[in-house]
Amino acid sequence: DGPFLRLDDAWHPQLPGAVRNGWAIGPGRNVHLVTGPNMAGKTTALRVLGISAWLAHCGLPVPAGGMEFRPLGGLHVGLHPRDDLARGVSLFLAEVLGVRTFLASAASGAPTLGIFDELFRGTNPADAREATGRVVRGLSRSRRGALVLSTHLTGLASEVASLPGVEARFLEGRREGDGFAFDFTLRDGVSEQRLGMQLFRGHGVEELLDRLE
Repeated sequence: DGPFLRLDDAWHPQLPGAVRNGWAIGPGRNVHLVTGPNMAGKTTALRVLGISAWLAHCGLPVPAGGMEFRPLGGLHVGLHPRDDLARGVSLFLAEVLGVRTFLASAASGAPTLGIFDELFRGTNPADAREATGRVVRGLSRSRRGALVLSTHLTGLASEVASLPGVEARFLEGRREGDGFAFDFTLRDGVSEQRLGMQLFRGHGVEELLDRLE
């Protein structure tokens, strides 16, 4: 009944001087929602978690200050889902099938960890929010399934953050000169920060559109 996984001061092994973050995932802390603007480090934080879990299950050294874990029955990672033209599988269907496989593993009774980057990006925002909310609420009550999810659905994250079993964490950046600076440190809470349009304008896209007009 203890945590599936506790990770202290973990870092990405391919990043020199990488920032270290920790995780504690399992019953009572089933769902971790990670919010923050583009480039803040959400996907990298998820990669660190996935790499660490996989290496530990292989009996290999883990890039972390410390780690405790129970062997998982399944580790499901969906960071870059793709469509499959030959099989007639759209991006959204590929996402649905990935989530179904993860949930089936958890429903079988095996401790299962799912790590997903922005669920259901292949459908409209309303359906994406409804489907993501259903997954989060279902997993929040599970004793065998745990979910770590990065998302730009900050409204949904704020709405479900107070549910038992759900933890909200975020990364943010700040304006520095003509660019942005990030400390890549996970903190508790939900980020409402938006940098997308600033990046859009900062890389000259809007200026080119103005010329076209």
